[in-house]
Amino acid sequence: MSVISLACICASLFFLWFNTKYKAIRYIKMSSPNLNNAMIFGCVLNYVSVLLFGLDGGLLTRGHDIACASRTWMLSLGFSLAYGSMFSKTWRVHTIFTNRKLRRKVVKDRHLFIIVMAIVFVDVVYLSVWQILDPLTSVLRQSTTQDLEDVVVVVQVRHCESADTYRWLGVLCGYKGLLLLFGAFLAWETRRVTIAALNDSKYIGMSVYNVFVLCVIGVPMSLVMRDHPDACYAIVAISIIFCTSITLCLVFIPKVISLK
Repeated sequence: MSVISLACICASLFFLWFNTKYKAIRYIKMSSPNLNNAMIFGCVLNYVSVLLFGLDGGLLTRGHDIACASRTWMLSLGFSLAYGSMFSKTWRVHTIFTNRKLRRKVVKDRHLFIIVMAIVFVDVVYLSVWQILDPLTSVLRQSTTQDLEDVVVVVQVRHCESADTYRWLGVLCGYKGLLLLFGAFLAWETRRVTIAALNDSKYIGMSVYNVFVLCVIGVPMSLVMRDHPDACYAIVAISIIFCTSITLCLVFIPKVISLK
């Protein structure tokens, strides 16, 4: 999975190069290339979180707690940047095409960046409070013991835990879930807007579906399989890579094809 994540990071960097090189072209310019860059950066953070989830604790002599907290930060901030960028663009389309008074006004990219930064700011504040009051730490647990003839095999697994892990995660996922629902509502409201360069509603819809799969299938399965690190990592990594890559490709591949 780490190799796939690295390959996806390289693909993200290609899209970043493409988006920067051709940002002056009308089709690319109308899709807010600066916000697209923020989305790419968020996707890269998601891929980096996969690398952190796959770190072998036995190979680390120190820094277990740092790695433990870092992957939560990377995944949360990556989601906020990637989804927040698409959410803000859909909000702009909804604002312009549902409010007649604003149809003659321009909602500039800086207004959208304020929305994205607000979402990221909430993440930073919440994660900081979590880290200060109830920090995530790496806990070594003995999961199973097997007798093989005269050999006793003790399997030890490292978990990232805090005193109220599930409560903190529940609030974080609930907040992001509400954001997803609001994004889905905006996407539905703007589904008939036919300006392809402005309308990212279908991409928002696909993102909602992808994250739904991640939350409903990936999270429960990862919790059930938490004592089986290989299976747990595979579930988490596949979910993150699948969701992030589909969203990234939906946004940028049509743009690449359009310039051929």
